[in-house]
Amino acid sequence: MTCTYYEKALDFASSNQDNFIALRYEDMSLEPLETARKIYEFIGEPLPASLERWINASKASSDPGAKNNPYSTQRNSTYTATKWRSENSFAAVDYVQVLSIFLK
Repeated sequence: MTCTYYEKALDFASSNQDNFIALRYEDMSLEPLETARKIYEFIGEPLPASLERWINASKASSDPGAKNNPYSTQRNSTYTATKWRSENSFAAVDYVQVLSIFLK
């Protein structure tokens, strides 16, 4: 079912490029400020300075308790985005990456 929704979203995106922005979790995790700027540019609004400060503060957080606190809003976003690679076998990771080429 998830693939069906994904296919519908891709169909919509291809015919509505001016009204659609593709966001990947990896992009938001690895480059949160740049991705936020892209989103705000897409909607035609300036990026609030308070949001930029929050993103920068979140990226710089070294709170040792945040990792183990499921309610914390501070995480190592790079680790979170790439965690699946280290928790799966090379064959599984390679398979997913090969499939992703066909979905682009």
